Amino acid sequence: MVILSREEAAKQLRPIWSQVIEKCKLFNREDSVIALLCLQDAFDNLLNKLGDLALTDLNWDSEMRTMVYRTLAQWMLQIERVLDLILNLGGSEPRKSVRQPTMTLSIGESPDDIAFAMIFRRQLGPSDATIPIVTRMAGRRKMALMLVVKESRGTFEEKFVGELVNLILLSFKYAIFDNTAHRGYSLTVSEDKLVPQVNYPRSMTPLKVMLTDRTDPRTMSAEGIWTPEWSSDFGKLLEPTLSTVGLGMASPTHRAAFEREQMAFFRGYESFPSYVEQFSQQFGYSMSDFQKVVVGLQRLARPRGFHMVYVDLREKALRDIVKSTGLSKHVVGNVLDSLTWKMNASARHLPLVPAQMRIIFSFRQIMAVISRRLQGFFDSIYDDVNVKGEFFECASRRELSSHGFSVHNGRLEIFEQVLTDRDSNELWGHTKKRTDFDVLGSKGGFLIIVESKERKRKIETGRGLRNIFTKYYREHFLKCKWLSTHLNYLNGSPCLEAMPSTGRKFILPLIVCNRLIQDLDPAVPLLAFKEFSYFSERFDSDTIPDAEGLVEIPTAPDRSIRARILPLDWPKLANFAQIVS
Repeated sequence: MVILSREEAAKQLRPIWSQVIEKCKLFNREDSVIALLCLQDAFDNLLNKLGDLALTDLNWDSEMRTMVYRTLAQWMLQIERVLDLILNLGGSEPRKSVRQPTMTLSIGESPDDIAFAMIFRRQLGPSDATIPIVTRMAGRRKMALMLVVKESRGTFEEKFVGELVNLILLSFKYAIFDNTAHRGYSLTVSEDKLVPQVNYPRSMTPLKVMLTDRTDPRTMSAEGIWTPEWSSDFGKLLEPTLSTVGLGMASPTHRAAFEREQMAFFRGYESFPSYVEQFSQQFGYSMSDFQKVVVGLQRLARPRGFHMVYVDLREKALRDIVKSTGLSKHVVGNVLDSLTWKMNASARHLPLVPAQMRIIFSFRQIMAVISRRLQGFFDSIYDDVNVKGEFFECASRRELSSHGFSVHNGRLEIFEQVLTDRDSNELWGHTKKRTDFDVLGSKGGFLIIVESKERKRKIETGRGLRNIFTKYYREHFLKCKWLSTHLNYLNGSPCLEAMPSTGRKFILPLIVCNRLIQDLDPAVPLLAFKEFSYFSERFDSDTIPDAEGLVEIPTAPDRSIRARILPLDWPKLANFAQIVS
């Protein structure tokens, strides 16, 4: 074993990359694409199996589960990178493999443990080829995988898949060297093919490692990646899909749940003004036609043997989709052309790989390109438009209303100065002469007041972002404090009228955002939209604040945060109610 400093690791980047490039040139394109898509499907199947709620024999806490997911996702990313490299650098000679390889993946402490368990369960046949893989989670802890290529012992498929795995490991090695060189850590490298160990300081716990690339348990489970997670019922329809994912696409139950979820995903973008019209102008076909064709492609990939990978004549795919959708051959051809891979492009965005007269693609690729195309176009046309923020506020009101809160209709506009000159200048450098409250809702003795913040999907990091959200909360808290003594502005509002006449009353100021802000001051009660949804459903309106004026905010089954409340002087409020009545 050899320990490499940051500088030594940086010097090896170019030689390792040269090895990756040269090895990619040795692979033929068609065999590689098919094998890599099947391998990616095997990883996806393993992820689905681990995520199946019916699996109760894995006694992992959320941190361990997230580390495993993160590691498997990193492997899938490396598979994508190797696929793109081979597509652009590999040979174009005819396919050598006579069949599509069937692959399964198992996870365990060591390859020997996995092999023993598989033999004991009779999951490993005498003609099955096994390829052991040892990788690392969060740069440290070893994790073993066993890749089984069914009925392939001693065949071309076994040798070929093994060489692809070695290439992926080399690509992984480059990624770790590159990341380490940029972040300033040393590496421990062994002579075997084991992924290098990153020598983090003791203070750098696995959780902190995951926080650096936003793969910690809270971010992975709570942060919304796609706009439909808050702009439609996609998020709620996702739950039944995930609960049946272990059944696979062969199950009518899971297939129906998936199709409902996917329709909601499209609706999440269609609800925005002019999105559908601008989509047609940009791509040369309607969003409805795009949806029909990509769903048709998914159906073609679905029944293809063990893996959902399509390898067949392009003309046959065209005819099948024309027949199933009722669209013209010209329209279907246009959509297929716009999704067909070209030299110097990435299969992430152009997943239909041409090979002679055939095309190759996977169900998972089509699912991913739907998300990337719809969200990417959304980001390009609504980058600096207020309509996103308005929709996000409406989603927050809808969430409160659906869980029994009495909600104020729209924003509460205040056409006078709320913050003192001193507070306003300290926060923003000028005096604000007017303000508003984004979302207000009440249940029991709590008036929930939400500052809604919809941020760009581009990941923003650093002290500046943390500081601005700390300022947002400081301003929001001061505004809520002002409102607690100016409740006449809520005259006639359902959220005030619904509050009971007896008992203690409180204002609970919160910030809700579509993104989580790393290393934010714990005193700032920021909730991701999924967390806000959970809070809306589970918050106990009979909660009593502690001696410090804090209440517990449930954000997930195993997580909560604390937030500061403001007391409402209910006798004064009661007098006010008598006056206005």
